Amino acid sequence: MNISENGIHSIRTRVKDAEHLIVKIIRKRQENYKKYRTLDKDNYEKFLTDLIGIRCFILFKADWKKFHAYLEEKIEDNPQYYLDDCLKDFDEDTEHTYMAEMPKVHIRDGDAREIYETVLPPDAIKNKKIYRSVHYIVKYHGVYIEIQVRTLFEEGWGEIDHHIVYPYYQDDMLFQQYTS
Repeated sequence: MNISENGIHSIRTRVKDAEHLIVKIIRKRQENYKKYRTLDKDNYEKFLTDLIGIRCFILFKADWKKFHAYLEEKIEDNPQYYLDDCLKDFDEDTEHTYMAEMPKVHIRDGDAREIYETVLPPDAIKNKKIYRSVHYIVKYHGVYIEIQVRTLFEEGWGEIDHHIVYPYYQDDMLFQQYTS
């Protein structure tokens, strides 16, 4: 992949570490027991779609369209493969690469939506987050990978927010005031 032709400035990758994995499993089961009651150490890879993460950084919002077009060209995006039931919908075929969810655009209230509205359906655009990022969940070689696309400036703010607020101070009014 020629990064500059696809709008990407740079890329960072990570694999979720064991401690964060355990915390996430516990949190998911507490937050929505009905959905995650069967989530355990033997099947977590069927439930958690961010075990592997790729962050793609762009310089300008407009560069996202280039990257999105590249992804659409390379990865099958068929709503019939979107996850609904984590266990039933898990495709055991490790050769089948596809979008496992509709792309999601996280923006803040007041942000311009036009760049995304020309490409994605309105329900793909979420404006309840305190950070900005476009998320893709891709099933690749039998594993879910979360791809996030954001500008370098959004990444800087996201790192500050993640370090200070998430996951320990989500309900702290003082932190919410300064990060919202």
